[in-house]
Amino acid sequence: MGSHCMNGVNQLSGSSTGSMYNSDQSEYFNYGQSLHLGNSYGAQPVMIYPVQGSKNDLSQIIINSYSELVIFQQSISELVYSQKDLITTSMNQFNCPQLQVIQHKHLELNNLLKEKLNSLLMLKRSYILDIEDLQILLYVLNEIEIHVKQLELLHNELEHTIKHNTPGIHCALVIIREPFPEVISKGQELGPEVLVVKLLFASVINLVSQYCPVNVELVRSTTRNDKKKYIDPLQIALDISTNEAKFPLKFLEGTRRVKVNLRFSMKIPLVDSNNQSVMCSVETPLSKPFIVITSDTQWLTSTEEMFKIDAFQSNLSVSWTNFCNTLNQHFIRVTKQDPPVFRGLAISDFLYMNHRFFDGKQSVDYPSFSRFFEWFGVIMNVLRHTKHMNKLWQYGLIYGFMNRNETEKCLYGKSPGTFVIRFSERHHGKVAIAYVSSSGRRILHYLVADNDTSKKRTLGNFICESDQLTNVLKLVNYHENNSPSFLPINKIEAFMPYCSDHNNEDTLGYDPMETPWTGLSFPLANQGDAKRRKRGIEQT
Repeated sequence: MGSHCMNGVNQLSGSSTGSMYNSDQSEYFNYGQSLHLGNSYGAQPVMIYPVQGSKNDLSQIIINSYSELVIFQQSISELVYSQKDLITTSMNQFNCPQLQVIQHKHLELNNLLKEKLNSLLMLKRSYILDIEDLQILLYVLNEIEIHVKQLELLHNELEHTIKHNTPGIHCALVIIREPFPEVISKGQELGPEVLVVKLLFASVINLVSQYCPVNVELVRSTTRNDKKKYIDPLQIALDISTNEAKFPLKFLEGTRRVKVNLRFSMKIPLVDSNNQSVMCSVETPLSKPFIVITSDTQWLTSTEEMFKIDAFQSNLSVSWTNFCNTLNQHFIRVTKQDPPVFRGLAISDFLYMNHRFFDGKQSVDYPSFSRFFEWFGVIMNVLRHTKHMNKLWQYGLIYGFMNRNETEKCLYGKSPGTFVIRFSERHHGKVAIAYVSSSGRRILHYLVADNDTSKKRTLGNFICESDQLTNVLKLVNYHENNSPSFLPINKIEAFMPYCSDHNNEDTLGYDPMETPWTGLSFPLANQGDAKRRKRGIEQT
């Protein structure tokens, strides 16, 4: 069971009332909202209208579900106390009214938890959620699953006591937080709060020892006879004040692009209801899968494998809405935004992708996913591994997903030199700059070439040195119809923090290089391309 950070997102996340999507036009959400369906790219964004003046939209439903966790936790704590009191003081009175009350509470709470779990899972399958709502939803789902497991232990203990006149041993070790599925780099170390396991008890079991180590092992799907130590540490003491163990794991070896899992186990010294010392062995189910890579060249194929496993889960196809929510989860990890999240994928991004790569279909199969990932995977690779590109995306300086026609609509009527940056559709991983010509009468499109940037010359340097460009359209928010809202920002103010600084090098005794560009501001691959690139009309 994985847990997900709930940190809020700023206005770039695209959070706005009604930013959601439903793949079934005929389906009404079972909380009673009425739906209004609109058109964009041939897809159907859903607007949830308030009912009787209440804030009855999806965001409010998810927030309410989060608030209900406190009630669920309080109910389970009260049940633990009542059941322990019943078992330890009324062992021979199991026809008493107190037993019936506890059994009723078991049934009632179990039904509430299962109903809530199913409704939230249906919500995730049926709607494209804002990234903020999605993270809260995933957190709530994980907490409910833990509550269900705790309730199962209590139920088994009560049934065992009724049948055998003794409660027996009922405990479980569960993963309550994990960063997987994920691609991990060799040598990478997890933070102390990222991977956490918890020991759950029924009502009448107590630990004997103050030191209870929890062990972890790496599990492969294939049998290998090597003696490498893949992770460290292999053992962490359980914190008996919280019954949790936090694993700041370091990954020492690559897994040869093969997915692996973790399994945690421990032997617990306990005292049962008869004050007898017993040793109980427990282990977690397998963690979600991950791959440890040894170089960045392995990242793209490994990331594709992790996403495919998470999205399809052995199915031949997946609904479009579920695909989008899963893609957003992976995207914020790839762009290292977990936590906090500055900007995930927005509804307008998904509408663009659906129209461009999936022909407006409401399901995704393996062939269509592979075609999509050939393009989108390279973009994620650029955002993750190219200097400053991630920050330019997060802060809205790269808008990203927009076709040529939409770009020209955004620039229409703007002053000369105003520009917007998007990802090229035909040239995988490259960015295109659309800008208003000096005459103000044309919108020109420039594809940033390989030799325009380098390790020492970033996209920020290129833009700041290009005289044709003046003000960038920075994404600042989304309107209720999911269209972007831009703010013109002077390019120097916007991009100077993301220019490579060459002044830090020790250049004492050397002369500065003369400015290489005396005519065109756009650098040219060769002089034969000069006229074409000056016009800025290269097909993107």
